[in-house]
Amino acid sequence: MLQRNWSAYIKDLDRVDKDLERSRTVFIGATPYTRIVPSFFMKNYEILCLKDCKEIDYLRQYADIYCLEREFPDTIDQIKSTTELVKNRYFLQHLKQSGRRFSVLLYMLGGALQNELRQKGIHYLANHPMIARGVLYKGNFRKLLKQLKLPTLPDKLFPKGDFMSLDYQDLVKEFGPSFVCQRGDYDTGGQRGTFFVHQQNDFELVKNNFTAEGNFKTVQLSKFIKGNSLSMIGCVTESGILCSGLQTQLVDIPEVLDGEEALGQFLGHDWGNRDYSHEAVIQAEAVIKTLGRHLYEKKYRGIFGVDFMYDPKTPAAIYPIECNPRFTGSFPLISLLQMQKRLPPFELFHILEHKKIKYEAEVDVLNKLYKDLPPQSNIYVGAHNVSRMPVELESGVYVFNDQGDISYKRPGAFPWQLKNEFEFLVIDNIFFKNYPLMQDVSRLFRLIFPRRISETSNQLQPLFRHIVKSFTHLINHHQ
Repeated sequence: MLQRNWSAYIKDLDRVDKDLERSRTVFIGATPYTRIVPSFFMKNYEILCLKDCKEIDYLRQYADIYCLEREFPDTIDQIKSTTELVKNRYFLQHLKQSGRRFSVLLYMLGGALQNELRQKGIHYLANHPMIARGVLYKGNFRKLLKQLKLPTLPDKLFPKGDFMSLDYQDLVKEFGPSFVCQRGDYDTGGQRGTFFVHQQNDFELVKNNFTAEGNFKTVQLSKFIKGNSLSMIGCVTESGILCSGLQTQLVDIPEVLDGEEALGQFLGHDWGNRDYSHEAVIQAEAVIKTLGRHLYEKKYRGIFGVDFMYDPKTPAAIYPIECNPRFTGSFPLISLLQMQKRLPPFELFHILEHKKIKYEAEVDVLNKLYKDLPPQSNIYVGAHNVSRMPVELESGVYVFNDQGDISYKRPGAFPWQLKNEFEFLVIDNIFFKNYPLMQDVSRLFRLIFPRRISETSNQLQPLFRHIVKSFTHLINHHQ
C-alpha cells in the first residue's frame, strides 16, 4: 500500500511494503484524527481511540477505527490516561479478539504504561522511557546542549524551594524583565511546560501554578529573546537523521485564550509564516542532526521535536529551549502536508524503525524536499469555563468571505480537500452537543487553513483574528 512514487526515496519498496504488513499495527490514544496518517500507507492498521467525536464516521472511510466510548459509553469516566485505557477489559477484549499478531503504537511511553503493557504481554512500538528522559527534562536537556557544544541561552537551574522564595526583581537583575521558566526535572506530557514571564503578575501566576504541584524539584530559568517561536521535527533512522523545515509556532494567541493567562501556551503552527533567515534554518538543522546522532547512540529511534527561540536581530541566532522525544503538536498536519507533496511521511519511518524493518532511505534528498511544504496553518480553539459542548458543530470543510462570514460547506478532513484559500477545515475532537468537557482546555479542536494566517507567533492577521474569535465566542459565550 506504499505509494509507488516513494520508490525514489526508499529502496526495495515492494519488500518493505510486505514486511510492514506482516503484523497488525494498532495506534492507541484519546482521539482518532491525530492518528490517521498510517492508514494512508498501511492496510493492516487500526486506530483504537477512547473518546467519541463527530469526525469518526467520516474518518472510517480511510481507517479501521474502534471507539471505546461509542461501544461502551459508561467506561469513559473511569479512564484518565493511556495506562488506564490499557487496563480496561473491553479494550483488551477488542485488542486480542482477532488472534492475529499485533503491536501497539504510542505517542510516548511512560514507566507505568510500559509496566502495564509488559504484564499483559502486549508488544509496543515506542522508545524506552529512560532513553527519552535524557532530553525530556529541561534541566537534562540544557546540560546536554552544553556537552554537545550547541547554542544555548544564558540559563540557571534553581532548587524549587529557592525559586519560590525569589522576588521578580531579583531575577530581573540577572535575566532582564522577560525570561523563560520551565520545570527542570518533570515533563507535563504535552501540556504547557514552558512559561514566558514578562512582568510581575506573570511571575506570580507561574509561582501559583508551581505551588499546587509537588511532582518536580528544580526550576530552569533562561533569558527571553523577543522573536518568533519556532520548532523543527527530526526522525532518527538507520539511514540518518530526517529533518523538517522550520515551523513558526502560534503561542498565546489572545483570540484563543479569551482572557485566560498568557504564559507560553502553544496553540498551533503556521507553515506559511517564514519570517526567519536561511542561516536560522541551517543552524536549526545542525541542532536536529547533532541531537539525532546523540539519540541514535542511546538507541532512540523515530520522531522527536525541538522548540527554538529566534532572534531576528541576529540572523543566525536560534536557540533550542526544549526537546520533545515523542509525536508533537506538529502532527498530523506536517505529515499530511508531506503526503500532499507526494512524499513519505515521518510516521512511516518511525514505524519502520520500531518494527525493525530493514530499509534504505534517501535522507539528503528527503530533507531538502521536506523544507518546502505547502503554506498551511492550523490553530486550536479552546474551551474556558464551559462544562459541556454548547452547540451542535459539524466537522468538515467551511468557507469564509472577505468580511469574515462563515458557513459549513461539506464533509472533509484533509488539507488537499480544500479547493481555494477561502475554505478551511474544522476537525479533531468535534464533540456532540452536551458532551462533557474538561475545564479550561486551550486546545479543544483545530482550524486548518491553506494559507498563512499570522503576523507573528503571538498575533494573527486581522481577518483570521475575526474567524478564530467567532469560534471562540461560539464555544465560550453561547447563549
